[in-house]
Amino acid sequence: MVPRRSTVIWRTDLQDPEPSAAALITDVKNVSSYSWIDIPTPTIVVPGTPPLWNPPVTDEPLPKDSGLYSIEGNAVRLPGSPMAPMLRAIFTTNPSFDIRSIDVISDRHNIWKLLTFIDPSSDRYNSESLP
Repeated sequence: MVPRRSTVIWRTDLQDPEPSAAALITDVKNVSSYSWIDIPTPTIVVPGTPPLWNPPVTDEPLPKDSGLYSIEGNAVRLPGSPMAPMLRAIFTTNPSFDIRSIDVISDRHNIWKLLTFIDPSSDRYNSESLP
């Protein structure tokens, strides 16, 4: 096995980056979607749909969430392959999709973790900032 070279990048190295061109998000396309079905066997529905919004009938503020809940459903349901549902949904929706044309494959949770590593102040849910 060929040894791999690693590089350590410290957070302090990211504090004052040199000015560069602005990053732009372009050519965005919806590739697929899926929704989890809440049953014992991990099961997804393709295409997915967001939960139905049921607005409160009164103007009273909603209580804060309590108890334990997961924000990373894929890792909880399929810890060995958390990206598998996304890839399965893509190839179910479009079997001839050319995955080689994609530069980065991620989900919202991993993007959130990356962005909060780069800028910890952007983390709205940082446990140190909670009362």
